[in-house]
Amino acid sequence: MTAALKVHIALFLFIAAMIAMAARLVQLEVEEKDFLQDQGDARTIRMQKINAHRGMILDRRGDPLAVSSPVVSFGQTQQSYRTMKAESVPWPLA
Repeated sequence: MTAALKVHIALFLFIAAMIAMAARLVQLEVEEKDFLQDQGDARTIRMQKINAHRGMILDRRGDPLAVSSPVVSFGQTQQSYRTMKAESVPWPLA
């Protein structure tokens, strides 16, 4: 086997691997996009109640320095922001 033939075989295998990866990428993006998006949302979007009541922090005279109080936290996804933005404007801006 000559050196030129070895180079051609290596180049062919490299190009074949790139084509296979590109085909897999297209398959994931086109055929399995909804499934993968749902799986990602299931892992990141969730609501859970966490009770984290802690005792009061008092100074030496018994006066409260820090008191636990309920706090509401919220978040927003980019998709829900786009939906909210699209619903609030009666005509498209761009």
